[in-house]
Amino acid sequence: MKNKNMQRNKLDIILTDLQPVETPKIYTLKYFYDFLIKSKSMKKIMRYDNDVQKGIISPAWHAAPLKYHILKDNNELREMSYINPLSMIEVYCFLDEYERELLDGINTNLFSIRCHTKNNELYYKKSKNSIVEYEHIDINSKDESIVAKGNYYKIVPFRRLDQFYKSQEWFDLNRKYKFYGKVDYNKCFDSIYTHTYNWIVADNTIDAKEFNGKHILSAIDRLLQNMNMSMTNGIVVGPEFSRLLAEILLQNIDNEVYMELAKVGLIKDCDYSIKRYVDDIFIFAVKEETILIIMKSIVKIAERYRLRINDSKKEYGKLPHVWFKWKENVNNFVNNLSQFLFHDLNDSNYGYIVKGKSLTNNDRYSKIKELFQNMLVNNMDWNVKVVSYCLSTLLNKLAFRTDNNNVEKSIFNKGIDLEVYNIYDLAFFIYSFAATYNNTEKLISILFLIEKEIGEIQSKTILAKIAERYEFIFINGNEEDTVNLLLLYGCNNVRLSINTEYRYKENIAEKDNPVLFATYVMYNKNDAVKRNELIKVVESKIEEAIDETKNLSKLFLYKKIWWILVFYNCPFIDATIQDKMHKKIEDVQKNLGKDICDASKNEVLSFILNSSETKFIKWDLLKNEFYENVVFHTFERTLFNSRGQKHEIDLEY
Repeated sequence: MKNKNMQRNKLDIILTDLQPVETPKIYTLKYFYDFLIKSKSMKKIMRYDNDVQKGIISPAWHAAPLKYHILKDNNELREMSYINPLSMIEVYCFLDEYERELLDGINTNLFSIRCHTKNNELYYKKSKNSIVEYEHIDINSKDESIVAKGNYYKIVPFRRLDQFYKSQEWFDLNRKYKFYGKVDYNKCFDSIYTHTYNWIVADNTIDAKEFNGKHILSAIDRLLQNMNMSMTNGIVVGPEFSRLLAEILLQNIDNEVYMELAKVGLIKDCDYSIKRYVDDIFIFAVKEETILIIMKSIVKIAERYRLRINDSKKEYGKLPHVWFKWKENVNNFVNNLSQFLFHDLNDSNYGYIVKGKSLTNNDRYSKIKELFQNMLVNNMDWNVKVVSYCLSTLLNKLAFRTDNNNVEKSIFNKGIDLEVYNIYDLAFFIYSFAATYNNTEKLISILFLIEKEIGEIQSKTILAKIAERYEFIFINGNEEDTVNLLLLYGCNNVRLSINTEYRYKENIAEKDNPVLFATYVMYNKNDAVKRNELIKVVESKIEEAIDETKNLSKLFLYKKIWWILVFYNCPFIDATIQDKMHKKIEDVQKNLGKDICDASKNEVLSFILNSSETKFIKWDLLKNEFYENVVFHTFERTLFNSRGQKHEIDLEY
């Protein structure tokens, strides 16, 4: 019998909402989560809970996230963050005290179409090996077992923007109103000034200084600072939890806009309708002048909270409107691609889907590449979406091959080398025009599905040739976006050229990102000479970190602590360096006090010193594990994994 009163373990948020999607396959929070669960860490920590509210807002929690960058849709780099493990425990403490108040505060929204609510579809099922197991209740599908995972919060009414674009509500808005407008906040998360959370309820910035520090908004201000090295400008980007806290501020701006519009006689859902998806704002109105009034109001009120509208993306006009100008040309190409490459799934004459002759006929094969280039020329502003759309087409065709008679077809008839080479080549060719993290995931997914049919030996041989042809991706691209492709090469013992490896090593040295170094170590795992050369660089970084982290009480505030967190249990590190890291951590533990923050620091350090080998990097990752854990994404959407859980791929977003 299901216990509907069972509350979800708040530590689950570590697995679900505190890690960016865009991470290498070797980076994991699972073992940290397991340690906190099995050691009953939070019970130990909460013993020091004389005043949680005061403890949460203490500056002693200040910690350094690890910053990195990925490519956005507009080919600009977006700063992302791995959350410091100390901050993860602070989030738990924050939720333990403020969760109900937090959720109540974002359930009064007027314009937001992406809001967080308690996930009431998860029910306690059982506890196994100290890991809480839940059952997901969905009336539209079979029950699905979730082991301390899944979305920590349910997001309604639209988790993804494409759901909104396909909804009846979207088409009703486009039909009901005569004019539209669209604006977004410029670098929204980077621009959020944490003290503005106090301004929401204080009359002005002077009053805010006298504001009760235990109020949830003041606690959010302090939490955001603590998670981001005590910085007040900008909040960490990447974790879903950051979107939740941003909603508090953005919904307040929505409310002020609503009240200002009401003062001039504009009635919501009559004269106008506003739909905001995080920082994207869609405006619909009966009159064009109303669109301009609303835009002016949003600009004015947002600036009070130090947020600015991106003028280069601001647009308005008459309805109906062509919202996705790139789609028509892309659809034409996708239709040509499907006809060129695949048999009709329901054609009983073929027990396979790929047209081998199209791949082996050089003229026809060259033509499809030419058509793609020509189509992309007219849509370069949307190249990331275009490439994503085309890769999704290939992935959909390869993943879902069951005809109307429930017969699953093979990919190839014979799978000769030239056919396989050219389908790999076509996927890489398309991908090379926008090598983002999500597109990398799709490319890997395509390679996985084909290798699953043709076998590892043939796939590896052909992949080595393809890698040589497209190694410029690792020189011209962004390392954090292509990181999992490099890991796949490492798992297959596929090598890049000496010059490319040299340039790649130079590039990651400039970024000073220990997770990138860990990935490159894994790529060189089977090449002892190159691996040891790289490890010497890493060891010097670790020694720098040990020497520079002199203030033991502020260990977690040093950026260089990440060299210790990432490489503490690396099997290739010299024993002397390991001993130095071990001593540094022990020295910090000896100087900890007896409050809730120091108790949390102690648990993080105890996890590092724990005899369990795996910490935040899975150094023993094997190829079968790499594929076993492959989860394919289109932006925020999980598609399917190798265990057979499948969800139709959205071709657009």
